[in-house]
Amino acid sequence: MDNPHLEMTGIFQAGPEHKEALLHFLQKAPVENTFLLADIEQYGFTAPFQQVWAMWRGGLPAAVYLRFYQNLLIYSGGGGIDTAFVEKIAREYGIMIIMGRGADMETVLAWGAGAGWRAQHKKLLSLGRAPSLAGPAGGLRKAGPCDADAIYAFLQQIEGFAAMYASKEMLVQRLDSDDGIHLVLEADGHILAHANSTVATRQTVVLGGVATRADMRGRGFASAVVSELCRRMQAKGLQPCVYSNAQPGHDLFLRLGFTCRGNWDTLERRP
Repeated sequence: MDNPHLEMTGIFQAGPEHKEALLHFLQKAPVENTFLLADIEQYGFTAPFQQVWAMWRGGLPAAVYLRFYQNLLIYSGGGGIDTAFVEKIAREYGIMIIMGRGADMETVLAWGAGAGWRAQHKKLLSLGRAPSLAGPAGGLRKAGPCDADAIYAFLQQIEGFAAMYASKEMLVQRLDSDDGIHLVLEADGHILAHANSTVATRQTVVLGGVATRADMRGRGFASAVVSELCRRMQAKGLQPCVYSNAQPGHDLFLRLGFTCRGNWDTLERRP
């Protein structure tokens, strides 16, 4: 079959005509690229909150850069990341979080250190074949659009989540469109714990927003919320994955049966 992109070399903004080639490229690492695959499948190339760029070499994709609101995701198939381009996108779009595989983030981390960004080194985990999920808990329910303000306020109080969930618009959009599932565990009308799924590919789904109110930690609330979320994802035939960087959260996932798949790094813009 002829390659319609044969003459393409360099970085270009992608459009619908590039979708097939980009998805084929990203499927080389389906777990690591769950965010990228899901966002391209779900939102395409014309949504106002998302843009996709690709680096091409000899008509084939060599790297992908995707802006989703104030987040920038990057991936290369070993061809390297253009750090100057990352810096340009971060500046022009007010990016708050840059993330990617450890191998792809090396030069970006070096730039970020000099530019005053904060680095976090995480592990990519996926739920194994013999999980040890916690049982059901009272006060646990699926959140809806009317919960947007409460969830946003809750996550802004959790260390490490203020930048990741900086866009309230993103949270409202996800709840309005039922884009992923947000679960909350409540008592007396107050959120004690939260976790959510992202949009999913046909194989995998990333879990995020796993948090417990500071004065309620150590009571198994996060385990209950994550376990219920995993059960719901498994019922859809999806493999849950998560990015973890600190104790005791990391231990929680290992206890539930998650196993390490690789390194994942993030850069967070300092206020």
